Amino acid sequence: MRAFLLRRLALGLATMLVVATATFALLHAAPGEPFAELMEDPRFTPEQRALRRKAAGLDDPLPVQYLRYIGDVVRGDLGTSLAKRRPVRALLAERLPRTLLLMGTALLLGFALGIAIGAWQAARAGSAGDRWVGHATVALGAVPDFWIALALLLTFGLKLRWFPVGGMTEPVTHDYMSLAGRIGDVAWHLVLPATALTLLILAFVARHQRAALLDTLPEDFVRTARAKGVSPANVVRHHALRAALLPTITLFGLSLPALVGGAVLIESTFSWPGMGHLAVESIAARDYPVVLGVTLVASAVVVIGGILADLLMLRADPRTRHG
Repeated sequence: MRAFLLRRLALGLATMLVVATATFALLHAAPGEPFAELMEDPRFTPEQRALRRKAAGLDDPLPVQYLRYIGDVVRGDLGTSLAKRRPVRALLAERLPRTLLLMGTALLLGFALGIAIGAWQAARAGSAGDRWVGHATVALGAVPDFWIALALLLTFGLKLRWFPVGGMTEPVTHDYMSLAGRIGDVAWHLVLPATALTLLILAFVARHQRAALLDTLPEDFVRTARAKGVSPANVVRHHALRAALLPTITLFGLSLPALVGGAVLIESTFSWPGMGHLAVESIAARDYPVVLGVTLVASAVVVIGGILADLLMLRADPRTRHG
């Protein structure tokens, strides 16, 4: 187990290095640069602009900037935001818990509901209900994530006014609420963005779980349970489902990259003040240190999710522990 974890951690660090290198190259290859508004402001002299660029290290050759950045990251320094004038670590420490709250809620609900729906379909394979639910999950999976977000926003936020249309808290009254009131306020603002991400996860988890169960139901141990008189519902729930969960556990790790990308759009649509929203703001401002920091943390989340999925696989299937 220790050797396995060390190998996965080494592979994860190498992946993060590749992601950081690619992001660094793409940022500097893209048109535009930091301080674009400052450079166009006639109130600043050429000398002031040159000093600002020099202080940010933008006049150094790209290889020097890259090596300096990697060296700072190894020492735990992600730099200072060029636009917000705050340490990147402080910005990420402020935004990361909000993104993890959104992603964690969506993952928990999406996988729980997706597994339940997939099991329900597999137990009624070929029925009218199975076909209708299958059509619904296919249609839901085919809809772009920003369409789902906009539909929820327009319907339940603007038209019906059941939920807030943006933000994480009420800007005026939140600080004056009790602890329970503040928790309820955050949860109320979380409903729409978490629902949008949950629907995206639910659609492909349900279809994946249904297919995995249909492959498991013909197995000998399932037929033996049926021969002993176990009811069809209990056959699915207590015998077939555990074996069919193994591919879904693998899907958990694979879903994190897509979920990180989807969180960027969802957070921007609902003005959820997480890392995705911060990334969009920083890309627009060409704030290189923040964009690199967000990318690095997002890749770390994906790596940790992959390792967690492998550990869950080892826990669920003892046969995978050997070798």
